[in-house]
Amino acid sequence: MLLKGYPTFGVVIVALAAGTTAREPVWRFDCGTPDSPVRDGYRRVTAKDAYQAEVGYGWVGGEPVGLEFRRPRPDPRQRGSARQFLLAEAFDNHRNELNRDAVASRRDLAFRLDVPNGTYRVHVTMGDLSRAIGSIDLLVDGKPMAEHLAVWSPGGYRLLDRTPAGWWTTFRTTVKVTDGAITIAWKKNQQYYDSRWPNRPSGKRRMLNGTIVCRSSA
Repeated sequence: MLLKGYPTFGVVIVALAAGTTAREPVWRFDCGTPDSPVRDGYRRVTAKDAYQAEVGYGWVGGEPVGLEFRRPRPDPRQRGSARQFLLAEAFDNHRNELNRDAVASRRDLAFRLDVPNGTYRVHVTMGDLSRAIGSIDLLVDGKPMAEHLAVWSPGGYRLLDRTPAGWWTTFRTTVKVTDGAITIAWKKNQQYYDSRWPNRPSGKRRMLNGTIVCRSSA
């Protein structure tokens, strides 16, 4: 079952702490299901990982659900099956531990990570191997990281398929933390979507799958 949501493969947060000689702290999260593979060096984050102060990270609000993307099954008897063969080939060539699964939500969702005050680099990789996504606002601590973003493969795989196909994109920003936490939020920008394409159906899919990476900086 495919739920409407924002796909996130993962989040990486790297602390950029001034005046330290120790290796910079890094938090890497692979968002997905309880049973799917996790990339080396990453922590598994599933839909059930709601924020808990004693753990120090987790989802805030929303209706998170885990899912794993399935390989397209082309049917040569159907019209337009060539596109399905192209998507299946792209899926085989590019699927990995990060982009094969996701956490989805029917409502706007946020991920919180408790960190010491300081300056951090935040990397968020978003995408959906099954379809293109768009009209999403990505915010870090309430400030826009990307507005009405779109994640898709322009022209499709190897430009042979002219229809937008599922893909992924990494967004990066630097944030200064003064309250002991980093909050990454995904919000549906339906007003922008409706103003650009008024004749298309509403309710575009919102999903999260990917990696969250946070680093501290000097």
